[in-house]
Amino acid sequence: MLDELALPLLLAERMEEVRGKTRFQKLLYIFQKRCEERNMGVQIFQYQPYLYGPFSMELARTIDNLVHERLLVESSDMTESGNTVVTYSLAPEGKEFLEKVRKDIQIDNRRLDILNEVVNDCSGLQLTDLVTFAKSL
Repeated sequence: MLDELALPLLLAERMEEVRGKTRFQKLLYIFQKRCEERNMGVQIFQYQPYLYGPFSMELARTIDNLVHERLLVESSDMTESGNTVVTYSLAPEGKEFLEKVRKDIQIDNRRLDILNEVVNDCSGLQLTDLVTFAKSL
């Protein structure tokens, strides 16, 4: 089972850092869609159509809570065009949390494989391409 706290942390762990709120949203949306396609129904976050593709207020709140609880580290940088981009990485407390989760519950390896597949397939995409791909699903 992957719950709403573990899933964003697992993504941050797999990627080492997630650059941008939009990227975080789209990668987990693609993960959920791939699970649905394979009849592994995992509807952890509810998504709504939005300006930059599917958006989940639940996921946004969860990420904020993970930062507040010091399980994720949030840092901000300026892009060359002057915009602010937020980067997320797994905090030491987040690593401890995931170790505990791995010991206490059975994590479905098939879902972890799909998460790894999404990271491998999509993490290198430019954000505009990632948004276009997420909108197409």
